Amino acid sequence: MLRKVLSDSPSDSRFVLADRDKLSLESCSEVWVDTVEFEQLAATAADQHGAAPSWERAVDLWRGSFVEDLSLRAGAVEFV
Repeated sequence: MLRKVLSDSPSDSRFVLADRDKLSLESCSEVWVDTVEFEQLAATAADQHGAAPSWERAVDLWRGSFVEDLSLRAGAVEFV
């Protein structure tokens, strides 16, 4: 379902990479991932120009624990 939503056509898999063991997103300019931006903003050095606004934006992105609202079927693999 995720591949269908993110693709322009059923055979288009530009964004979603899947194999037997994992599911991941292709890193590209067309995909925005909040955790990637959070990590970049939070890593801004204190002596770097614009550090405080970067940290404020990182705090704005923080929304609680990783996948806290995700519910899994019985027997599904847990996130580590």
